[in-house]
Amino acid sequence: MLRVYGKPDGDEGEAAARLAALVRAAWPWVDSDPNTDLVVIAGMKCYNESREDLDLLLIGTVRHGAVFTPTLDFYDREGEVVRPASVSVESLCVIIELKGHDQTGIKFEAGHLFVNYGTASYPDWKDATEQNQSQVHSLRNYLAKRGFSSPYIVGLIWLRHIPEPKLPPRPHNLLGSKFNWERLLSTVAQKNTPKWYGGRWNLKADSLAQPVAFAPLLRALTATTQVSALDRTRMDKIVQTAVPSEWGELLGQKLLILRGRGGTGKTVSLLQLAWQAHFRADARVLILTFNRALAADLRRLWTLLGFPDEGQSGVRVRTTMSYFYRVLRSLGVLPLDATDYIERYAWYKRQAIDLFAGGALGVGDVNRLREEDADAFAWDFVFIDEAQDWPEDERDLLLLLFPDRPFALADGRDQLVRQGRPCDWGQKVQKSKVSVQPRERGLRMKANLTRFLNGLAAGLGLPGWSLEVHEEAEGGQVIVVVGDYLDRPELHAELLERNRQAGNAIIDLLACVPYTRVTRDVVSGRSVSEPARRWTGLGQPVWDGVDEDQRDMFPTSLDQFRIVQYESCRGLEGWMVFLYGLDQFFEAKRGEWRAPVDAEGGLEHDPTAASRYAARWTMIPLTRAMDTIVIELSNSDGFLGTVIMEVAASHLDYVRWVGPGGPG
Repeated sequence: MLRVYGKPDGDEGEAAARLAALVRAAWPWVDSDPNTDLVVIAGMKCYNESREDLDLLLIGTVRHGAVFTPTLDFYDREGEVVRPASVSVESLCVIIELKGHDQTGIKFEAGHLFVNYGTASYPDWKDATEQNQSQVHSLRNYLAKRGFSSPYIVGLIWLRHIPEPKLPPRPHNLLGSKFNWERLLSTVAQKNTPKWYGGRWNLKADSLAQPVAFAPLLRALTATTQVSALDRTRMDKIVQTAVPSEWGELLGQKLLILRGRGGTGKTVSLLQLAWQAHFRADARVLILTFNRALAADLRRLWTLLGFPDEGQSGVRVRTTMSYFYRVLRSLGVLPLDATDYIERYAWYKRQAIDLFAGGALGVGDVNRLREEDADAFAWDFVFIDEAQDWPEDERDLLLLLFPDRPFALADGRDQLVRQGRPCDWGQKVQKSKVSVQPRERGLRMKANLTRFLNGLAAGLGLPGWSLEVHEEAEGGQVIVVVGDYLDRPELHAELLERNRQAGNAIIDLLACVPYTRVTRDVVSGRSVSEPARRWTGLGQPVWDGVDEDQRDMFPTSLDQFRIVQYESCRGLEGWMVFLYGLDQFFEAKRGEWRAPVDAEGGLEHDPTAASRYAARWTMIPLTRAMDTIVIELSNSDGFLGTVIMEVAASHLDYVRWVGPGGPG
């Protein structure tokens, strides 16, 4: 069967329909043959390090005996020119880049195709051949991150307004404006040479030595992101719930800071502002967050809103590391062949700031780069998530890159992960140009959860930590399990059933684990969490965010249970949140505390400072839940367990204790 997915309209949709028509004209049986699974995807977003868009992707397998007559020569293994009467096709993987330039807008140099994105007077030539090669690498990495062996990928460029006689002499990877199925396959054969075996020439995208499991690969590529009830609620909040009108007015005039603790709706408010800015003024909005799991979650939300992986919405979600990688490359600070970006990240940022301070870089350079690298510099608004936790050098560099652009920040106050003290964004801006909008009401959590956490914060020595109770959202439960939660399958089944009866899907749940519950898989060599290992063995699909490769991608199935390490949970939420080894996490954070080098007032000698640091960390995962918090403790007589038991004693109507110990 031949299937077409992706954009139904535009250049990509039109080209996909035309490509499908060529296949059907040459192979009339293609739609009815059960042994053929050939897919055309239009406008695929292949986001990873290089973040490429694929105009057309042709991939799949065809039935035994499917042949074509070559119209071009190719070379066999001995280097001899061959053009057989027929070639059998077994499988294909072809990326086709579309170019709509006329003859004046293209040129060929040293085997590369260049296309002009400027004007005749002020040309802006881009290397289309290099772009196509980058797309091949991007797809290969995209598949590898999803655990698939990559087929042999052929990259082609379709010049939709250039006839074949105007193309340079072959061999090359260009298609003219008009071609048939035989010409396309002949061009593929010049890049992926057919092999002689079984008494015929065979064209295929894998080999016996490196077979490709096309069936599951195609299912993954054509999977549709599903919408849960909670997803729909979040989408409705963004589309329908209005942020205060004065925020929209302040957005263009002042540094807008939305300040509040976890669960007060800061991130949703940022998305509301981004939505309104784009759809009311066609603004380009950049949203930056350091958390890869949160970036994946935000991309999922934009996908559900109708813009695959942010698509062409004018809104982009980027992690700080990936965004500054692009910036530092464009500024010329990070060499093209650099392999030490992560290790020397702070040094590269400092170099860029010094270049601005010394006058080697200035406003003129930034304006020029807005034209040359729109994905890094050409943004109308820049939104910062978890702004309180940004290093000062990243703040300073961003202000240098966007001196005339309005910012909006979500400031989580004491939710600090990357450094010990909050980043003061107003320090670099005149006070008259700063507007702080406090958010004190807990909007995520039901009232009982907020009451419990306010009591717990006080018991942990965080007297200034409090949230206003959302009285209209009554209910909520806290379940404390002493011992291994995974050894209580009956409790887990009960909670899954409660979640189902509430109208939610598995994807609406969230589990957090400490590093002590993460191991290395002996077969794949990839990180795997203890719950993921257990549940996968029982047939439960998971999205295991402890795996580096999965963390950049969002889950697409409603049946996937989301799992992250505690350090990656900030900004995420779940109807129920399962906190594995919370006391182990607390003790690990207490043990890693160090007094800041510039500490004053005896902080380095304060015996409670380490516990307060661990407590602030612990409140982050505790504020992820909407309805139910499940807290797993290795024992009940440690510091955290004792405090939780004391608080539970005052809230026995909605705190359930499972296992030894417990209040009263």
